[in-house]
Amino acid sequence: KFDYDIILDPKGDTLLYQLYSLVRLKGLFRKSNYNLEDIKNYKYELNNDCITDAEKQLVEYDVEKQLVEYDVEKQLVLHLTCFDEVIKHCNKMLLPNHLCEYMYNLENKINKFWRECKILNCETELKKMKLCLSVKITMEYCFQIINIPTDEINFL
Repeated sequence: KFDYDIILDPKGDTLLYQLYSLVRLKGLFRKSNYNLEDIKNYKYELNNDCITDAEKQLVEYDVEKQLVEYDVEKQLVLHLTCFDEVIKHCNKMLLPNHLCEYMYNLENKINKFWRECKILNCETELKKMKLCLSVKITMEYCFQIINIPTDEINFL
């Protein structure tokens, strides 16, 4: 049974939730201290340096928070690396719903990333914005594959 309340729910496995995540990513790029070229040219490395030495001296160092941030970032990176395999699987099995499942999991991971990690106005902003750019590009490819135009969607 078709239900508008379910399909328009901003939480959960809905198109609106997925579009909201993309809009939120686009908003990060509008607010970032870096331009798109700087972000594109940054060489991303996954390492356990979420809290810099300067931040350690200014505030009480919280090892647990650093480990949580590193784990969330690592899970997001690992999920991004599965994209090619998901596309191959979808093509081979003719099951586009697997792409939608991948997208839903990606949105959950990026939402957790910006809940757990400060992205803007921190010393590691450029690094985190590079990761966000990778997520944004992947999400846009996914929407393109399932024929949902997102170029004009900047606000919900």
